[in-house]
Amino acid sequence: MATARDLIEALGKQSHFEAVDLQESAGQIRIMGRVPTDGTNANLTNWLLVVDNVLERLAATKCAWTTDISKSYFRKGGKLVFAWRLLFQAPGADIRTFIPDIISFISAAPKTSHVTVDEVPLVGASPNRNALNRGKGAGSVLNAPPIASLAGGRFSGGS
Repeated sequence: MATARDLIEALGKQSHFEAVDLQESAGQIRIMGRVPTDGTNANLTNWLLVVDNVLERLAATKCAWTTDISKSYFRKGGKLVFAWRLLFQAPGADIRTFIPDIISFISAAPKTSHVTVDEVPLVGASPNRNALNRGKGAGSVLNAPPIASLAGGRFSGGS
């Protein structure tokens, strides 16, 4: 039988959700957690896709359970912070019997596409194609000979 830990694992797998608190009883499961930022908003976008998918499927089907997903604000270390609060309830029933349904709603959410750049060799390129001094193009002026010496003295003095 699926447990609340399986539910948390599904949330993490689908959207990198990190649970920080779990409270469960026969009638409800309450999860507090966060979605870490990754610099690209991909985690938050995936999280919102999960929330949207769960709410959309819940509205489209007759389920014996409900959910309330919201932000809970509080002070921590002198700063105002928030955590995502997920509340799953089954009035008059044991919510734990519906965990597989909830997990299927979570797992069915689409993920954002993200680009992963891998380093691959360029076909036909020489191994030193990125070397700083290949004898072509612009180079450092610090190691260049004086221009007058290249001209063979033709440009010395005025006239």
